[in-house]
Amino acid sequence: MPTVEIQQIGARHALVPAFDVPVPPEFWGGSEGVRLRDLIALVVRWEVLAYNERAEQHGIVRALGQHEIAAGAAAGRVDPGGGEHPRARADENQAVAHAWQAFEDGLYLVFLDDQPRHRLDEPVVVNPDSRIRFVRLVMLRSS
Repeated sequence: MPTVEIQQIGARHALVPAFDVPVPPEFWGGSEGVRLRDLIALVVRWEVLAYNERAEQHGIVRALGQHEIAAGAAAGRVDPGGGEHPRARADENQAVAHAWQAFEDGLYLVFLDDQPRHRLDEPVVVNPDSRIRFVRLVMLRSS
């Protein structure tokens, strides 16, 4: 499965740990119908699914082990879940539309197998060992 990495310019560590994303067969070998926008949509939908699953789990109060309590204390917050404000579910279609717009606006770059991709409608070839890297750009502040 292709690996997805999400980085930010100037950050020492990735924004999230790298993860694998299952890719449907039509993405293999560069089918003419597969564009960068399709690849972005696939990754965004996968992440929205994971986010919504975490949001559902957040509402469940669970018992924490000593290791989880110690790790939470070291991070400055011990959270057993079950907060009084449930997380809102993310809308897949809205998230995809925002991701496409952010790409068009130059808020992030996409590299597929270390090759920069510049247009949403350009064809892409994804392989099982592909590396998809999203690089979030930091806007400079002028005075």
